[in-house]
Amino acid sequence: MILDRVKRKMILTMAVLLLISITLLVCLAMETNTDRPGMDYSSFDLASANPGLCEQACNSDPNCRAFTFVKPGFQGANAKCYLKNDIPAAVPDSCCDSGVKGSTGITCHPGLPNPQLVLTGTESYTASGGHFTRYSLAVLNRAAYPADLFQAAPDLPPCGTNTNSARAWVNIYNQDGNYIYGFCALGSPEDLGDLWFAVAQGEAPPAQVYITIEDRRCNMTLRSNPVTIPAGGSSPGGSTPGGTPPGGSPGSSPAVIDLTGTWNCDDGGRYYIRQFGPTVWWYGEHDPNSPDWSNVMRGTISGHTINVDWTDVPKGSIMQYGMLTLNIESNNRISAISKTGGFAGSVWTR
Repeated sequence: MILDRVKRKMILTMAVLLLISITLLVCLAMETNTDRPGMDYSSFDLASANPGLCEQACNSDPNCRAFTFVKPGFQGANAKCYLKNDIPAAVPDSCCDSGVKGSTGITCHPGLPNPQLVLTGTESYTASGGHFTRYSLAVLNRAAYPADLFQAAPDLPPCGTNTNSARAWVNIYNQDGNYIYGFCALGSPEDLGDLWFAVAQGEAPPAQVYITIEDRRCNMTLRSNPVTIPAGGSSPGGSTPGGTPPGGSPGSSPAVIDLTGTWNCDDGGRYYIRQFGPTVWWYGEHDPNSPDWSNVMRGTISGHTINVDWTDVPKGSIMQYGMLTLNIESNNRISAISKTGGFAGSVWTR
């Protein structure tokens, strides 16, 4: 009898501990007194005022990425649940409790400071026959950013073909808000001290640049101060002639440029290029039968650089557009110098 009572007490204790653990996990995932307005695709009344029911509905629906539970009395007598197909920004509001799908144990950081950006130096380098000026940037207050911002996030949308990119992406823009370059796989806050972009020599650099740090998990973006870029390529840190950034190597550009033909790209696509003098067109697609993307472009050759306007077309499901600056390394290899509009490809070969 004593042994049976001990067993019953042990089972009861384990059950209580399990219930406490489950409750803690739910509390970790739930954002109390928080609304995430917008991006709703479904809403419905709940049978009871339990935000966990709304969370369960989101977890069981593959289209749901976030949810908001509205407490009784704010939108009628019953509690309501809103399911969202993306992650809207969190807003403090006593009306609601919210959450992000799969976010148990993930912390948002609403009080982070804006990046303090500085230009640290410039250097000239040669990459595959092209001559460029590299502008180095650093975030002075990078120690203020938590390491979890730069952890791999395979559950978030990929960066081109990189399905294991970081939770936070860092993008560089010019003074007009046009995208110049980006970093989607930084591994730690310390990497914010080694940002850069490049401009082909002979071309004017942007007058100013700024960066954004985009926390994709919590839909939060921080913007830095603008930094003035010297027109002559000099900087407070001086200029270091020569040198080659990662991936750079000496090479020779073709004397006669002939790009007409079928090309393969590291975005998994095939591109059909036609050149008439300095004008270049292409059609690119990921899959000839059912492509998720397909695009066209028109570009103009200047030296060994191609300045490109591109757009997706409706054969695929993705609809984006932007500009590219490409470097003609040889008649059988082209590489991207800068990209806008979310273009994924970087190297074309044939």
